[in-house]
Amino acid sequence: MRHVLIPLLEQRYGKAVKKRIFTLGERFRELDDYLEAEAARWIRRNVKKTPGRGRQEKKGAFVFRRKTFSALPAVLRVKVLQRSCFDRLGVAPNERLLKAMDGIVLNGGPSASVNAGKGWRLANRYEEVLFVPTGPNGGGIELVLEKKGGITPAQAKRLAAKGDAEAFDAAALALPLAVRPLRAGDRIRPFGAGAGGSARGGEKKVKEILIDRKVPRDDRWGRPVVCDAGGAILWIPGVLRSAHAPVTAETRVTALLRIRSAK
Repeated sequence: MRHVLIPLLEQRYGKAVKKRIFTLGERFRELDDYLEAEAARWIRRNVKKTPGRGRQEKKGAFVFRRKTFSALPAVLRVKVLQRSCFDRLGVAPNERLLKAMDGIVLNGGPSASVNAGKGWRLANRYEEVLFVPTGPNGGGIELVLEKKGGITPAQAKRLAAKGDAEAFDAAALALPLAVRPLRAGDRIRPFGAGAGGSARGGEKKVKEILIDRKVPRDDRWGRPVVCDAGGAILWIPGVLRSAHAPVTAETRVTALLRIRSAK
């Protein structure tokens, strides 16, 4: 800049351009210092350690409110994420990662997440955002299946509203179940499209559903899905369930499915 670009600009625009550039640079430094101070103040007031309850709230995780963060100007949101990564994770995020994290917090679903690097992951949890350590297993997941009796359709709906569990009619499931990453080209028959779900009719491309739900592009593929023995997708955690094996008034045994981080 000093030895090549500025001399060229002086030749074109005169000697005064050098002073103007230095003045502009000083203003940008002052703005950056101001943003650093505001970000540090916001982090002190709003970013808290988690109490360590539950499998997602692992030791060392910290959390902040999505609504409070989303109300900040875009430039300050990015600075908050950058300082959080620098100071608490030991990560130096590039612009692409900062944009992805900001998009997850603003527009991601209740379980949307993105790798932040060095064994950390940014993850939505309904109205909160967590930075959680993925651990040496790289954030593996496992499926928990629990069979229960006496669950009504209304109770199944309330369980599903939390986003981390789904209820199915155990007698109508084709076992064994499996968890695999979501892939391009996957299709699902959304719940409410009709009974059964085995026919091609009524199916919809998962990509279209994720776009409708405003799931960020970087978080669409690779997220876990639960499939039955025939390979049909039963449930995309945090997004939707299929029309397979719905709980009805005739259901005698309910299969309650949960996805959790593997140990």
